[in-house]
Amino acid sequence: MHDDRSFKEEPRLTKITVILSLSLLMIGALSFIGAIYYFGIIGLFNILGVQYESLWSIFWFVLSYLLLGIPGDLFIKVLHTLMKLPNKWNATQLKIGLLLICFLVNWALISVLNLWFDSIEINGLTQVILACIIALIEVVFVTDQKKK
Repeated sequence: MHDDRSFKEEPRLTKITVILSLSLLMIGALSFIGAIYYFGIIGLFNILGVQYESLWSIFWFVLSYLLLGIPGDLFIKVLHTLMKLPNKWNATQLKIGLLLICFLVNWALISVLNLWFDSIEINGLTQVILACIIALIEVVFVTDQKKK
């Protein structure tokens, strides 16, 4: 049997179950992404010798980075699209340009967050290294997604 009822015609309990299930899946996915960033930043901070007061300060740092990263990513996509429009550059030059733009945006975000958070101290060289690592990861993921 095939049931072609619309979602509006479903019983209230079914609607609640579907909406709750989808909400939990979205929350779980976003939490997973946040946890990857959180523990990745903790690892990088420990490797690079960044001083921080508590794990909560890193949590707020990562959350702020993710929120500020939304307009930063939009800016990166706009500039990358503008680079592709004239068809002047080959694929390697576009990747280098994307890497440079990602690096500069990430460095700006990290610098702003370093100024905002008194509980975390990141020196200039460490900011550059951190921005470079994050930019490399972003470029690798962007180019890998386009290949698939």
